[in-house]
Amino acid sequence: VEEVPAESVAYKMASSDLKKFKDAFERREFFIPTEDGVPFYSNCIIPYYAKFSIAERAKLEGEVQKEFTGGVMMHLFLHESVDPDALKKLVKRIVENTNVVYFSITPTISTCRHCGWNEIGIFEKCPDCGKNAEIWSRIVGYYRPISNWNIGKVAEFKKRIQYSKREIME
Repeated sequence: VEEVPAESVAYKMASSDLKKFKDAFERREFFIPTEDGVPFYSNCIIPYYAKFSIAERAKLEGEVQKEFTGGVMMHLFLHESVDPDALKKLVKRIVENTNVVYFSITPTISTCRHCGWNEIGIFEKCPDCGKNAEIWSRIVGYYRPISNWNIGKVAEFKKRIQYSKREIME
């Protein structure tokens, strides 16, 4: 059993299901997540838009991940810079107290192609030169500029829970 990336399929299947079962969706007989009218499915055990603390997410993910025989991944998305010692403590807590097999701590990074500025966080404009910033995050297992993602993954990105410094230290 493997958790597949499905970066394109998640959007295609959600779009197809929404079209095929539009009436049932409008009657709220089932749920397809959407953002700005764009449907998407999650390709992870606990969707990244689900509001769980890091401890809750790691506990639940670990209970399911241990049953997999193939690849699995739990991403923890960050929208701000975090002290390395706090990250070290978080990693230790996850490793020692859960059954999570594989996880990443994934900061979202904004960068300016014009002047070279970059910072952890989601910034639409460069604070140094005022040009448009490019936002990078992990689409699945690798980083790409969000502007290069399909619209379903962009919709998922907009709904993702991005953890803060405070939440890392809890």
